[in-house]
Amino acid sequence: MSEGRLAGKVAVVTGGGSRQGTELGTGCAISVAMASEGAKVLVVDQNDENAQRTLAAIEVERREGSGSASASASAFVANVASE
Repeated sequence: MSEGRLAGKVAVVTGGGSRQGTELGTGCAISVAMASEGAKVLVVDQNDENAQRTLAAIEVERREGSGSASASASAFVANVASE
């Protein structure tokens, strides 16, 4: 595992738990990709279960050695569309 191009950076991904049926959605894929490059990722989604699934996908990448050693992620439930 390497540090990655985004080591030391923080990424906030809204819609980070998005899914396309059983497949990863855009927000989930972005979260996984940024974490694999070393970013600390805040996965923001309206659905806690989906956000937790994204965290699990990030952890799998890290354990399998394809992600960065510095990757970390947290989930936050929010609706960024409402005032």
